Amino acid sequence: MDTVFWIAMVVIFISLIIHIRFNSSQGKDERGQAIIGKSSQLAFIAILLGFVGHMIYFQFGTPTIDEVSLLLKVWMAIVFGLYAIGIKLFQREI
Repeated sequence: MDTVFWIAMVVIFISLIIHIRFNSSQGKDERGQAIIGKSSQLAFIAILLGFVGHMIYFQFGTPTIDEVSLLLKVWMAIVFGLYAIGIKLFQREI
């Protein structure tokens, strides 16, 4: 469990660094806002899929508190990671 926590924290930390660096250098113009918008759409899809997955798991399974904690860590790492990957990909594309 500790390994998943640290991996999730590293992914989230790197994602935040990418966001802050991008936002401070290119995020204020029209192109930067378009990149942030498209990246946010990717993250929003991950949020929706994660929410639906959690609800299905809670409805049909009997999760323990440790499993819920693990799912939330992985879910948030995926959301932040997709956002950062989206910034990097769309930065080259747009």
